Amino acid sequence: GMFCPPDLLESTSGGFRITGRDSDFINVGGRKVNPAEVEQALRTHPAVEDVVAFGVTQSRGEVVAVCVVSHQSERELKTHAGGLLP
Repeated sequence: GMFCPPDLLESTSGGFRITGRDSDFINVGGRKVNPAEVEQALRTHPAVEDVVAFGVTQSRGEVVAVCVVSHQSERELKTHAGGLLP
């Protein structure tokens, strides 16, 4: 399959870069999640070099997805962000 995010992309020599958002919120089960808040929470972890959050549409709506540049485990980053986000 092909992943096509609803965000605005720019093609680069290394792939794609998100240059803008189609929406300021991700609708997760009727709750509005701001991807910038997710990114901000993850950036407070000292091992995170860069992060981008976006919504991915699945059969039951959207879920939050993130691409993170870090040497920490997914579990550690989820725990860290979970302590900062509602």
